[in-house]
Amino acid sequence: MLVHKCGSGTEEHLPTQHKIMKFADTNILPPQTREHLTTELVKFCALDLRPYSAVSGDGFQSLCETLVSYGARYGKFNVKKALPDHTTTARHVPEIVESTKAAVRQELAQCDYIALTTDGWTDDFRKTSYVTVTAHYFDAELNLQSCILNTGVVDKRKTAEVLGNVVKEVVVDFGFEMNKVTIVKDNASNMIAAFRDHTCRLSCFAHCLNLVVNDMISVIGAARIFCRGGQKSRRRLASAEGARSRRRR
Repeated sequence: MLVHKCGSGTEEHLPTQHKIMKFADTNILPPQTREHLTTELVKFCALDLRPYSAVSGDGFQSLCETLVSYGARYGKFNVKKALPDHTTTARHVPEIVESTKAAVRQELAQCDYIALTTDGWTDDFRKTSYVTVTAHYFDAELNLQSCILNTGVVDKRKTAEVLGNVVKEVVVDFGFEMNKVTIVKDNASNMIAAFRDHTCRLSCFAHCLNLVVNDMISVIGAARIFCRGGQKSRRRLASAEGARSRRRR
């Protein structure tokens, strides 16, 4: 009943009465449809040689939501004609990078303090060295945020000066100062020297814990070897004493 007429002749508009289907969760697909979707995801991983974890990625799910939204707005459309080719996609990368960096710069500008983690590694196949710098900070709602600011190739030997300059260039690129930065790094001598006189430094707890555990395992392993050696020595001594006793008899 949408409208009720009072006996006095005046009309009082009551709230719209919702249908019972309004309260049903329309976001859940039927089991048969979900089964078909799972089959299509398996085909996606197999045909494009993608890992199964790709279907859980934020980027993949965002793309799916965009396609569903366009389907609801425009109806069924030809996906092959709608999706850009790889060349067009590649051309848009610099534009997306700059817009994303601008958004990150704006967020970092509002932070009083920023933690940076940095580390390097080498691609054994290409023999190329990389250094990554990641920022960690609290947003306006005090939610911890993390974002990779840069992963770049380092052609030179990774000395303290080179590593320090890499981080400084990233800091300048994103528009904040080293005096608001705390660096979290491993205990390598070049990492320690790179930031000794420039900013607050902290050793990575996970890295330190890993070193402690490895040392403990090494000590335990050495102790076991020592114990085994001691047991063998005792057995040999006992055997030698037994042989001497037999000879005396």
